[in-house]
Amino acid sequence: MKTLFTAFLAPLIFILGLFTAFLAPPLGVDRSPPTNSATLFFENVGMVFKIGLSHALMAIHGWIGELWCVAPLALGLSSDEPIDTPERAGAVAAYPVAASTKLYAGTMAALNASGYVVPAADTTGLVAFGRIEADVDNSAGAPGDLMVNVKRGCFKWANSTGSAVVTADLNTVIYVEDDHTVAHSNSNAVKAGLAIAIDSDGVWVDSTYHLPVVGTVGAGAITAAKLAAAVAQMIVASAVVTVANTGTPDGVAHVTVQAKDAQGNNVAARVPVAVFLSATSYGAPADLGTLNQTLVAGSLIKVDTTDAEFRAVTDATGLLSFTYARSPNGDLYVMAQLGGICAVGNAAITGN
Repeated sequence: MKTLFTAFLAPLIFILGLFTAFLAPPLGVDRSPPTNSATLFFENVGMVFKIGLSHALMAIHGWIGELWCVAPLALGLSSDEPIDTPERAGAVAAYPVAASTKLYAGTMAALNASGYVVPAADTTGLVAFGRIEADVDNSAGAPGDLMVNVKRGCFKWANSTGSAVVTADLNTVIYVEDDHTVAHSNSNAVKAGLAIAIDSDGVWVDSTYHLPVVGTVGAGAITAAKLAAAVAQMIVASAVVTVANTGTPDGVAHVTVQAKDAQGNNVAARVPVAVFLSATSYGAPADLGTLNQTLVAGSLIKVDTTDAEFRAVTDATGLLSFTYARSPNGDLYVMAQLGGICAVGNAAITGN
């Protein structure tokens, strides 16, 4: 504004200077009647011209300064100049009402999946978010025919009798039971807000301190099946050892070792296993007979100096199997070490 004022003032001073040049000599000059009025006239005109030119240059300088400041704003760039950003209170806002819906002042509002206001309820897809400020009857209307003011804030709602909010729920998210009642939990994960305080006649709930989530987490939920798919190929947790006294050939121990993942599923991969045999549970390795053969194609066995222990690699399904002729008859304990965990199986071997 100062620059614009200077811009308009300069031409005015210039014109007034020309006018006064005819009336009086410049300041500081002998004011006695001039001996040469023409000379004094042109001296006055020259001085006024200099003053007007000075103000004109000031105006041009101001215009350039204003353009320099305004241009970045016009181009959408950052500027040190303050921007008058529009503002309004965010506590209350108007929302479109769902079709065939009647809303009552003082009850809890929710948005449905289409973004229209309905009474809060334990219904999949609803997002509770505040208090209805006035009665609105859109019973005969289409979606959005009417608007309703909804206020966010901290309100007292009735406490559920079936799933009451208790002291342990304070400062945690609680859930919607109906349009005026909150609960410790509900069936469809419809959040009411943050429990702030519990009175004898209700629960204070802050509806501004949580991010609304529509319905349940759905595809993002972690399940045992989803974990098993990833874990099965990565984490080998244990083995299951089975020893039986029946099968072909008869009278020998039929042993299987199956690698399991952390979920208890068979590991679909080759797994190294250390096996040793003993006459007692977790006893010292003992040469009790003869390792006869592998029963599953693909298993690899490396026998040490005796048949008391050996190292092996399972087949592609995590399975290792072999027969062992116990001599003489007696108990056979087979221990398999897999991933640092040892599993054991045993049976009484007879029939040799």
